[in-house]
Amino acid sequence: MRFLALVALLASQTCAGAALAETRCGYVVNPTPGNWWITDNKADWIMRTQGQDRDPGMDFIPDLTTHDFVKTNGSYGYACGCVTGAFDAKNHTVVKITGFARKPLAACRKDKSLKTPE
Repeated sequence: MRFLALVALLASQTCAGAALAETRCGYVVNPTPGNWWITDNKADWIMRTQGQDRDPGMDFIPDLTTHDFVKTNGSYGYACGCVTGAFDAKNHTVVKITGFARKPLAACRKDKSLKTPE
C-alpha cells in the first residue's frame, strides 16, 4: 500500500513539473557580452547576466546574428523568438530553458504589446 502511495506521489510531481513549462515569445535581447533576456508583453525575463555561473540551458539559443537581427551595439542586438522552459515570476528570471523557436522580426514588430528594445 505504501509503495502505491509513493508511486502516485511521484507521478503527480512529475505531472506537476511538466505543467510548469511555459513558452514566452518576444524580443530576444543580447545587448552586450554575456547578457541575455527575452521581453514579452509582461516583463523582461533574464536568461543570463555577464559573469554569472548559472546556465539555464543557453545552448538552446542559436546564433541569432545570422539573419533577421537588429544590431544595436557592434555585433550585439536583438531578434524575435520564443523560449520554452521554467520561469520565476517573482524575480523575472528564466530558471531553465528547454526549447527555443526563432520567429521573424516582423512577428514581434506586429505585436503592439511588445516594447521594442533600444
